[in-house]
Amino acid sequence: MPLGAKSTTLSDAVSGDTATTNAVITFAAYATSIVSGEAFGATETAAALWIASAVLKLKDAGIDADSIKDNAVNIIIATVMGVIAFAE
Repeated sequence: MPLGAKSTTLSDAVSGDTATTNAVITFAAYATSIVSGEAFGATETAAALWIASAVLKLKDAGIDADSIKDNAVNIIIATVMGVIAFAE
């Protein structure tokens, strides 16, 4: 956000750790699908990156009730994405 600019509801909604992670993962999934073709699609790439992100956050924080609670949104997104991409 430029200096002196006021935030809006939309800018507040798409700021923060989860939105930043999603932006990076979306870009990486898109780039991977362009380079690799359909062998390993964007859905699988995005799911794998969400799962890796959640695992790394828990690893860095230590796995306990507080770290799970603090990272609940990322864990839920990683779980849903994993089911969508890898469950048959």
